[in-house]
Amino acid sequence: MLSFNLTSSIHKSNPRAITSSWSAIKIYLKNHFHLSDYANINSELLIEEKLAKFTDAVSSAYNLASKPITNTRHSYTPHHIQQLITIKNRARKTFQRTLNPIHKTEANRLQSLLKKELGIYNQNTWAAKLATLETQENCLWQMQKHFRKKRSNIPNLTSPTGIANNDEQKANLIANTFIDNYTENKKPENYTTNIDSDVINTLRNFFSTPPRTPNPPTYLVEICDYVKTLKTNKAPGFDNITNKMIKNLPLKFILILTYDGRPPAPEIQF
Repeated sequence: MLSFNLTSSIHKSNPRAITSSWSAIKIYLKNHFHLSDYANINSELLIEEKLAKFTDAVSSAYNLASKPITNTRHSYTPHHIQQLITIKNRARKTFQRTLNPIHKTEANRLQSLLKKELGIYNQNTWAAKLATLETQENCLWQMQKHFRKKRSNIPNLTSPTGIANNDEQKANLIANTFIDNYTENKKPENYTTNIDSDVINTLRNFFSTPPRTPNPPTYLVEICDYVKTLKTNKAPGFDNITNKMIKNLPLKFILILTYDGRPPAPEIQF
């Protein structure tokens, strides 16, 4: 009997909350792909096909060797508050389904009661925490140190029009800045220049005249040296392949990027 699992092993809400086995990724890539599959590439369509195969292989290996990190810490909510939340949500859904004003009044009443109960619970929790403070364990001094510590205020925003102090002024200043930055630059009516024609002619001459010497081939050592300098804290592109995944690729996959159909050197081991 066949069984299918359509859920991805990647954490959807937080893609970084995962753990990956890089050794398993390398073993999977070594066993499922061969260098000869990327030989005799002589057309743009074939390049796109092989590149898509290359990207899917890396993504599949990463998904198979990764699992989400479960959060074992859960906040405690009293049972009576949980029941009140359930009743309030049921009343709100009933009003949305029937549009009866009576159900709306009931939902508002339960919402007010829920806020009151949450306030009482938070106050009792804070009072219980203060009651457990003792001088012998230094927890009392740590608490008062937290309250006595001076915190820096959010600085004012300065602009050519003046200084923004309150929230409304800061919001208007940020909005005006976005408007100025994303407004299309329009040329004045009496503005004349040859820069547009110069740019067009330069581009036409560049694309119409082929380079005199062909580009030198890229060697494996150059790519390996460049991969070592990649930063792992950078966001991936549209293919979702991160720099850390590239740095953990086996040598066979790095060689695919420079493979030209010739047999590899005997000193290169896979």
